[in-house]
Amino acid sequence: MRKSYFIGICFSALMALGLLGCVSQQELERVEQERERLQSELSSSRERIGEKQNRIASIEKELEQNESARQELVQQLEDARDKIVAAERNLEDARRGREHCQEELAAANQRISELEEGLRATNERNNELEKELREADERVSELESELEAATVQISELQNKLAVIRTEGTETTPVETEEPAQVYEEGIGHLNVQAVYSSEGATAEGVRYTVQTKEGETLKGPARQSSFELESGDYIIVAEVGAVEKAVEVGVQAEKRKEREIVLDAGILGVSALLAEDGPEAAGAVIEVLSVEKNIHGEHEKITGPHGRRTSFILPAATYLVRVRSGQAEAEKEVVVQVGERVDYSVVMHAGKLHARVKEADGTPLSEDIRWSVFAMREDTQDEEGVIEFSRNNQFVLPQGQYVLQGHVGERQFRKEFEIKSGEEIQVEIESAER
Repeated sequence: MRKSYFIGICFSALMALGLLGCVSQQELERVEQERERLQSELSSSRERIGEKQNRIASIEKELEQNESARQELVQQLEDARDKIVAAERNLEDARRGREHCQEELAAANQRISELEEGLRATNERNNELEKELREADERVSELESELEAATVQISELQNKLAVIRTEGTETTPVETEEPAQVYEEGIGHLNVQAVYSSEGATAEGVRYTVQTKEGETLKGPARQSSFELESGDYIIVAEVGAVEKAVEVGVQAEKRKEREIVLDAGILGVSALLAEDGPEAAGAVIEVLSVEKNIHGEHEKITGPHGRRTSFILPAATYLVRVRSGQAEAEKEVVVQVGERVDYSVVMHAGKLHARVKEADGTPLSEDIRWSVFAMREDTQDEEGVIEFSRNNQFVLPQGQYVLQGHVGERQFRKEFEIKSGEEIQVEIESAER
């Protein structure tokens, strides 16, 4: 701007000199050219100034954008710091939770040890009770044999007595009239009897319940089959095994009523076998289930599980029998017929294992041993997982390959073995084996 101002002054001075005749024509032309040159430079300067102004505006806009981005980055940094603080708090909570879980785990392990000790004592008591039960069964068998022999002797004695009486003085039989039954006023007598089928045998062990037609229980359930009842209509419910049958009966005052209840049922006998040709799995758990599955995809339980019972009274139908002993299990469909007894054998294809650890000199290890049995995968021969853990050294296992482990404190012993269907084996682990 100063330069333009100076040029303008010079031009004005030259014009003044020209007017005064002090400047020649050539000098005027030169001044004019200089003026044009200066004006051209001025225009160029203005263009450059405009470009620089535009550049300044662009830079200012970019600075504004950078400032906005910087503020966003600052906010993100603050958020990240907050997240780090929260993560540190969560980490501290997790550490405290882990310590708490470790304490709970230690308490659970202690509880497991206590339960294992209780289980060992229970197993020992069960073994004692099973031994007592076997002895009682044997004693019952002996008593039954004695009773049968006594019955035969009584029958023989009665026959001999009849022969003696026949050979002795003849006597004229005296006809005796059965005394008429006396009833209370307004009371009748009802005698009921449950049978398996319309032409079948009488069912034993039936419990009867007397109800009103409205469902109110008056008597029972009990094994009583004779009732003194007021005149009226009743519902008699007969229950035995898994069978329940209800009939309507009318009782009249001062009269005797006989009523037969047809159960439409049969008897199912089940034997659980370790192999096709035996032996039987003593104490196997037996369940009788429905063949069809319910809405949850499960077979509904009809009766069981039972550990000693091997016969069942059931309505005539098709059932699924499931037997289980130790880790072995098998199922079989069976059909129960009206008024008949049917017997089925269910084969588990399993064997028995007796495990023990012995010292180097061959004597059994006397310390308390915890046992683990692992199944072996057939495709890889890898251990598939613990299938049983016990302090008892006897196991019932499906046929296959297994690994047996014994634990005594920090010591651990292991040995691979195979068990076959119907086989009873003893696996010994030397204390040197690890």
